[in-house]
Amino acid sequence: MSLAAEGRSLLRENEGMKRLGLNAQVMAAHTGQNGGSLEVIVAEIGRLSTSIRETLGSIVALVPTLNEASISTLHRSHLRTSYALGSEAGIDARNQVTYQANFDGLCSQLEADLASLENDLAATGVLLCDLERIAQQIPPVASLIRIVVAEIHLKSEELLGTVADLALFHELLDGKIERMREISRRAQERIGELRGGMA
Repeated sequence: MSLAAEGRSLLRENEGMKRLGLNAQVMAAHTGQNGGSLEVIVAEIGRLSTSIRETLGSIVALVPTLNEASISTLHRSHLRTSYALGSEAGIDARNQVTYQANFDGLCSQLEADLASLENDLAATGVLLCDLERIAQQIPPVASLIRIVVAEIHLKSEELLGTVADLALFHELLDGKIERMREISRRAQERIGELRGGMA
């Protein structure tokens, strides 16, 4: 699914954020007494990177279930349409009871698939909100780096480069979150269409 592709892509980009933390750690080791300020940044970047990795891992882990439920839903939806067309064509009165039992069972299974999809999409939505909250914590870290640069007057060019890298990652993260939300919205719309066809 597209969600998996977006999630895996963002996991790769998150590795870059880990490297930013390592760069800050190296700089902290070279700043002597002022290294304590940089250690705060190192810890914060590491925490954010870990939170992003864990949240994305949870999103990617949901994808096989979403895939399975999607395939099952489409199969049962097409089968339901075939049953409806068969009914329109005419069912022999002797087979009506069997037909209706099969059709009702199929509709129940389809409803269960749709409910499963909705639950998994809701769980994905919660995880995307978590990811968005994490993304909102990136600008304060960039501000913290600027403060440290002003305080220690050392390696300021490299540290400000880290600010620029964080800003780029934040922009990418916001874009990926929005794309994943759009994928979830389209899936919800499709579920609505399938439910409408069952009415």
